[in-house]
Amino acid sequence: MYMTMKGLFKFIPKEGWRRTGTFNLILLSCYGLVLLVCFAIAISRSPTLDSTTIIFEGDCQKTKNLNLVLHFLLNLISTLTLASSSYFMQILSAPSRQEIDRAHSRLRSLDIGVSSLKNIRLVSPLKTLGWLVLSISSIPIHLLFNSSIFQTSYQGSDWQLTIASSGFGVQEIEFFLPGASLANAGVPGPGLNASETYDPECNYESGYGEYVSLTEYWNTSSPVYQGITKTANEYKSWHNITPQACHVEYASFIVVDTGTDNSNGWTRSQVFSDPHDDLGLIWDPHIPRNNVNSLWYSTLCTTNLYTATESFDADTLACANGCFTTLGMRGTDMLTNMTSSDSNWTIAVQRDYVSPCVSTRQQELGYNNTFNTFDVKYCLEQPSSNDTCRVGLSNLLLFTTIICIILKAITCTIVIYYLSNTSLVTLGDTLESFITIPDPVTLGLGTFTIHDSHRLQFGKRTIFGPDDTIELSDTIVPRIWHRKTTRLISTLPKSTWSGTFAPILFFIGIGGYFTSQIYMYDGSSFRGAFGESDSPFFIGDYVGDYGFTATLLIANLPQFILSYCFLSYSSLFTRMLAEKEFNSYSLAPHKPLRVSYPVGHQTSTYWLQLPYIFSVPLLTMSTLLHWFATNSIFLFAPQGGK
Repeated sequence: MYMTMKGLFKFIPKEGWRRTGTFNLILLSCYGLVLLVCFAIAISRSPTLDSTTIIFEGDCQKTKNLNLVLHFLLNLISTLTLASSSYFMQILSAPSRQEIDRAHSRLRSLDIGVSSLKNIRLVSPLKTLGWLVLSISSIPIHLLFNSSIFQTSYQGSDWQLTIASSGFGVQEIEFFLPGASLANAGVPGPGLNASETYDPECNYESGYGEYVSLTEYWNTSSPVYQGITKTANEYKSWHNITPQACHVEYASFIVVDTGTDNSNGWTRSQVFSDPHDDLGLIWDPHIPRNNVNSLWYSTLCTTNLYTATESFDADTLACANGCFTTLGMRGTDMLTNMTSSDSNWTIAVQRDYVSPCVSTRQQELGYNNTFNTFDVKYCLEQPSSNDTCRVGLSNLLLFTTIICIILKAITCTIVIYYLSNTSLVTLGDTLESFITIPDPVTLGLGTFTIHDSHRLQFGKRTIFGPDDTIELSDTIVPRIWHRKTTRLISTLPKSTWSGTFAPILFFIGIGGYFTSQIYMYDGSSFRGAFGESDSPFFIGDYVGDYGFTATLLIANLPQFILSYCFLSYSSLFTRMLAEKEFNSYSLAPHKPLRVSYPVGHQTSTYWLQLPYIFSVPLLTMSTLLHWFATNSIFLFAPQGGK
């Protein structure tokens, strides 16, 4: 065992940044291995790559807590992966002495000790390729990884409405489909069916549920036939609610007063006198003329919450009901805070005004208008499965993330074990190199300043200081030293400040806008739940308009912006600390150079430029911000509806 561990440690480099990079690589490999095991388990349960694996099903509160914990772990892995990539990207952007000399010969400057996009154009192609692989492989992790795990719950936007007598489902009393109304679901009134060839206005009208053809009712293997039969067999175990509560909740099974001397149902001859015997050819084989039918009508209804901030008032939202006419409502909208003080409820199954073709056809069939309204006796509510929620895993999104982590691990391995030792990663490396071998471009310019560098790179200056010379000289020329106090923040160029805080302020502005919209949507409050969608604010129906992929990218776009803000903000600190370190070498007592490969009194540290006292708080804040964003903007996957 000792020999095994000793042999293992031989593969861990002892040099500063390589040793730290090895530990980063080990952590990165561990993330990939854990995710690979999870993927293997998931694919064994759901064998296709584009399928979803349910990893937990149970109590909704437990599901919510598990979803929050899992997303925190996802964001922790994402942040640490990003930090590891940033570490190696800084190493790859660090130039060698040959690359610096080549850039200086072209009068180009390079950044040292920081992760620099400017350097990428001037370093070797292999370094550029590695930097691009690490950078591009981070994008899918930000845009896809957070949505690989999601919570789903039962919302019940689709429900089966059945209007029947108290005799429905009783063994001695029959029911005949589609019901005593002789109306298949979706047609605008009793006695009509869409198979008849007359005015198209009679064929369909909104408010009567989802259309179903007559043949579906008479096919014993069809979902419609089986659904109604299941209701007749199971409704006795459903919850009985009053007409007052039913008026608000719209239960699945409404029991009405038949309006006849038989409380068990209706006969076809009572509803339609049929003076011209128009109904016999179609209906005699399915609904006998004088047999009692305990079913009046059955249809599939939908309820949808509007996906916009507009509502009736600040505290009331509205839902669109697909069966509003059948339920006697005047419009499609029903209010989410609706209450009813009436102990009785009368439903009008047909509008007061119907199109002429409807009224004419019903007159021809001898329709009895007394059956346009029914008094509700009581309702039965089907037990809901909304107490069971699930946590799902997308196999495809997880697989994409694993591929990206594997690419990162391979690239990091190449950097650690095959990158040339000549890269000047730290300021100490650069100072050591230029002390040993001076820069041939500026050789002899002992008082060379940043202003002189700009004069070389961008041309002659138009403004000179009192001690400046117009032309540079290759001999050492004395200059007066003016001692002045300079704040650390003033050492950074304006482009660095704007590049850091412009996206941060933009992100805060966008977040503030949506926060105000949610505040209005929730009735001038922030009562909305964290990480769930009981009363969701929808940014828009992007799935319907642009497809699932576009919606996925939009929902995770804040993750990408937050990652950019984290990198730019940490780069800001890195630049300031690099400046502080450079200035510290001129102070007493003198300290040795911090280099990658120490010799003599030189030192080597575990960090490149950002010590743990800065990096750990930044990583913690980044993880929390990503987690908050994940639970604020996310894809919502309901069960129980379209």
